[in-house]
Amino acid sequence: MRRRQRRSLAAGALATALSPKNLATVRATYRSQSTAATAVRFHRAASPGGAGPIGSNTSFDLPFRATEYYNTDGGIVWTSTFVEGDNLTTQESTFTAGRTYAQTWNAAPFGPTVGGAPALTPLGYAGRDGDTISAASPPLFGDATGRPASRDDLPVHLRLSRNGTEIATADSAYADFPVPPGKATYRLEATVTRGAPDTLSTSVSVAWTFTSAHTVKPERLPLTTARPMPALDDTNTARAGTTMTLPVALDRLAGSTAAPGRTLGVSASFDDVRTWVALPVHRGAALVRHPRRPGFVSLRLTATDSAGNTVTQTIQQAYRIA
Repeated sequence: MRRRQRRSLAAGALATALSPKNLATVRATYRSQSTAATAVRFHRAASPGGAGPIGSNTSFDLPFRATEYYNTDGGIVWTSTFVEGDNLTTQESTFTAGRTYAQTWNAAPFGPTVGGAPALTPLGYAGRDGDTISAASPPLFGDATGRPASRDDLPVHLRLSRNGTEIATADSAYADFPVPPGKATYRLEATVTRGAPDTLSTSVSVAWTFTSAHTVKPERLPLTTARPMPALDDTNTARAGTTMTLPVALDRLAGSTAAPGRTLGVSASFDDVRTWVALPVHRGAALVRHPRRPGFVSLRLTATDSAGNTVTQTIQQAYRIA
């Protein structure tokens, strides 16, 4: 069900007459991806170094579009959280009064991302400290806009190999793997699945390869993720029987030695990953020709950076076609 909602969200003194001139305007789109009918959006405001936070929450049917107004007094930091079923995405924003912004939430495909790693955590989502390689819940359901997201309720399978030989596994999003001090080529894999009511990204896997040796201080691993950004409608659907450009962004783990991308490959499956079709890629975008029948498109993305580190990602049922 689609509706438009106009709300005034303000923190601070309310004596001033509120208008789009002294507020920030956000035109927000909330897409749907599951069979869940409703979602909840939480808004929380806090002044830098001051009192807070204060906030509100709103429930609505999906998909949904809204025009939202935000107070900007004193550099207010807004934390917005979108919840659909067991899926949760959060973003912090600051706005400028009088400006209009566009935000899209719940945008498929949902897949691995190393963007937005916490700055205060020395290892980020994955790193090495001495002779221990650690994984710290790398987000596996980040959205197409780059917001990281994970599911704490789902088991994640981790696997670490050294020079082609498996050395450890874990059935947890967090793991510490003791490793030999010598320089070697490593492969770190993460896999997760989800079911009803979710209908997209029902299985997500990622595998990184990189070279690592003993460190004298905590260091982040040189990881990159590929983020497909298709133009989809509010139900995360593309038109069947059409040809579509599929831009892909390469996100590097901040604070690591991950280098700029050198190669990018994209493949699509239209039969639930039984067969794959390699797509032409030009200047960071793939060209995908959708079959005429409705269904789902799965994606496999590979990338190599200029230092030789690689990533392979597979997203089953990345988006719909109809």
